[in-house]
Amino acid sequence: MTPVASDDARAGVLVGIVAYTLWGLFPVYFKLLGEVAALDVLAWRIVLSALLLAVGMLLWSGPKRLLAKLNPGAEWLLVLMATLVISVNWLTFIVAVDEGQVLQSSLGYFLVPLVNSLLGVLVFAERPNRWKKASLVIAAVGLTVSFTVAGVVPWYALILALSFGLYGMLRKRMSLDSTSGLFLETLMLAPLAIAWLVIAGTSPAQYEPIVRNGLMLSGVVTVVPLLLMVFAVKRIELGTLGVLQYIAPAMHFVIAVAVYQEALNPSLTAAFITTVLAVGCWLLGSFRRPQVSTRTH
Repeated sequence: MTPVASDDARAGVLVGIVAYTLWGLFPVYFKLLGEVAALDVLAWRIVLSALLLAVGMLLWSGPKRLLAKLNPGAEWLLVLMATLVISVNWLTFIVAVDEGQVLQSSLGYFLVPLVNSLLGVLVFAERPNRWKKASLVIAAVGLTVSFTVAGVVPWYALILALSFGLYGMLRKRMSLDSTSGLFLETLMLAPLAIAWLVIAGTSPAQYEPIVRNGLMLSGVVTVVPLLLMVFAVKRIELGTLGVLQYIAPAMHFVIAVAVYQEALNPSLTAAFITTVLAVGCWLLGSFRRPQVSTRTH
């Protein structure tokens, strides 16, 4: 690796760490907005993200290229499905934090790569190696046992994992880049979000300044980590990215237990232990190079 390439990769890793650390702080941010109705938070997040992305892309690409990106052609249906799925993910996360279920959000995002592996098998006919197969079995058995013992299904965790996994699957089928895709998704939802804010939303003026200002920053909070991630992805290997993605759920776990004093009951503990073991197997499978046959033909 040349010095320039090495510096580029190092910058990518550092920026990736910053992006996932910002996502890791999301529970603190959305906890700050706890007195705001979840649908209001979601609506403001959509509208302000669409506005910020529109301005940024207009300045970066110019009017002609921006208008060209507003027509994904045959991919409209994929964009619509991705829009619906990511809106479910965002709303579920907001509600989970508001109801003191940050541990479930942590578990949900720890499960995402395992859901991705399962969808890869079911949808893309991928053939996982034995380590990834073991990760799926361990996760399934561990979660089933913990749910059975507790008699309660952690719906927030499962919805977050499934919705984000489905979102990744849909985005994989698109030719749109991450920024353009998010812009189209928020743009499609913006009319509904504006209608909600006008008809049923509470005016931001009703909140304390710190809450009001936090709400007005929801677009920045959404877009900035994504742009940092786009920068990082172009400069680092996917294996490294696969490790960095656990920064956010690990931070959610620490924040839930240490800051918000959420109870880690035996069932949830078992779910976390088996999920971590499954993730370990998944990482081993991700870093394991496929064996190349030396047989002559």
